[in-house]
Amino acid sequence: MKKIVSTLLLSLAALTAVHADDPVNVIKDPAQLPEKAQAFLNDYFPGQTPVKMLVEKDDLIDRDYEVTMPNDIKVEFDRKGEWTKVENKAYMVPSTIVPKDITKFVVAAYPETDIVSIEKEDRGYEVKLSSGKEVHFNASGKYLYTESD
Repeated sequence: MKKIVSTLLLSLAALTAVHADDPVNVIKDPAQLPEKAQAFLNDYFPGQTPVKMLVEKDDLIDRDYEVTMPNDIKVEFDRKGEWTKVENKAYMVPSTIVPKDITKFVVAAYPETDIVSIEKEDRGYEVKLSSGKEVHFNASGKYLYTESD
């Protein structure tokens, strides 16, 4: 029994060592992304080909994906393919990605700004505006608070 456990531990250590030196890999084919990520890109960026795709391995199981689209729009996905962040520092994030309640609030409260980033957090959303403000919402899209630069 000790021999089996020792062998398993050595195998796991070797496998970890092999992958530890290269936590980020380039993906060449969008088909290597999780299905939900592929569907998201097809729905919100139809006909566009990603410029760059990376997979970051946090450990043997957990993976995060970062996809750069034309116009420097970056989309991050978790291992299941759920989007976690959409960012575009030069232009606004496509409004169809942002939940409607959040869009309504931002348009009413900050009419001269654009949403340049939206990130799903554990308990809601963080929205960055072109004015530099960060606006926080709960998971239902209800306004919580604003942070300024």
